[in-house]
Amino acid sequence: MQITIVTVGTRGDVEPFVALGTGLQKAGHTVKIATHEMFRTFVTENGLDFALISGNVQEAINSAEAREALEGSKTSFSFLWQVRSKAAPLVLAAVQELSEACKGADHLMCTPLTLHITYFLAKEFSIPISVGCVNPAGPTRYFHNIVVPPAKEWWPGFAKKVYNVASHLVMGELVWQGERPFLHKAWKEVFGHGLPFKEPLGPAFKKNPPLMLYAYSKYLLDKPADWASVQHVTGYWFWKPATQKQLDPDLEAFISNGEKPFYIGFGSMNSDQYKKGVIKKLILETVAKTGKRAVVLNAGLGLVKEELPENIFATEPVPFEFLFPKMAAVVHHGGAGTTAAGLRAGVPSVITPLIYDQRFWSWCVEKTGAGTKPIPWNSLTSDNLSQAILEALNSTEMQTKAHQIGENIRNENGVENAVKLINEYYK
Repeated sequence: MQITIVTVGTRGDVEPFVALGTGLQKAGHTVKIATHEMFRTFVTENGLDFALISGNVQEAINSAEAREALEGSKTSFSFLWQVRSKAAPLVLAAVQELSEACKGADHLMCTPLTLHITYFLAKEFSIPISVGCVNPAGPTRYFHNIVVPPAKEWWPGFAKKVYNVASHLVMGELVWQGERPFLHKAWKEVFGHGLPFKEPLGPAFKKNPPLMLYAYSKYLLDKPADWASVQHVTGYWFWKPATQKQLDPDLEAFISNGEKPFYIGFGSMNSDQYKKGVIKKLILETVAKTGKRAVVLNAGLGLVKEELPENIFATEPVPFEFLFPKMAAVVHHGGAGTTAAGLRAGVPSVITPLIYDQRFWSWCVEKTGAGTKPIPWNSLTSDNLSQAILEALNSTEMQTKAHQIGENIRNENGVENAVKLINEYYK
């Protein structure tokens, strides 16, 4: 088959689909990935075809308005609204570009973020569609939509189930009503007709559900009992680089010269606080209060080796798959990719979530016992963070749980499972 995969977002939204794409090509398919220009080289260097989707979600995330929503007291809805406002002017170009990318395709795969536009394109061109999900998507009684907080622990069971189902249905309708004005206008211009007012996917998916593949581990979040037979939790789609990078010799020497250090790094979503030195101060104070050795991600911090105490090593970005197994614990923001890397390494996690999906994964990790209670970014201090780190380092039970989950995840082969399901379903 000629398969076109449509994905937008950050590196964590694209990398799993590059991994899947290489697996599909090894199985005899031809794969094209439609995504942002910033990922063109990454896609083509892995032997996959590339199609352009204009715009850059990372730029929308880092806009002044989105930063204010993230770093203030506003909700995930405020953040999503700001990103949507930045992306809206690009919808017409995206419809035109994806129409070209779909030509000649035997099959389309999309993500929840690109589901509506890809679903309607599939209808226009009569192409089968499947959905690949880095995060859980789809109504269920067993957990909430990732954008909203979980049900209160003290609520009775029936109330939790009603809340969980409602959270998925309501968010689905809200997302569609947020997208529809721009998508409707673009559709009329490109195809000569508009799109329905009411969210269309619920009835359509009930009548003829597509294959839905979830690129995370059942050992973190298993398939709920009320999902359909076409919904499968496959295991993570880990990307394997063609050449295996080695760690910096100085970093290797630091790791070996004493007790195992912990890792601390917060990704790229706090740009203003990096510039203001807030995160640098927080990290240095936290490490000092633990009295332990630490490997600190230096991206954006401006740490100078000669000015650091002996128990801190500042590293530039390195592949987590090589670094995390050598750590005693990992401290991070809770993005899907970083969470997966920490779990695969088999070490305890301390997660400081900033936005919706990060909060969801931190909730899941705590439930497994492989991590501490998450500390929301807006309430993070050097005191509560250092206490959580010491808990992760000293808890034998947490270390055992993390080790068990890591071993289970390393024995999964998510890409192979997903390729097999696609071949079986669309043979």
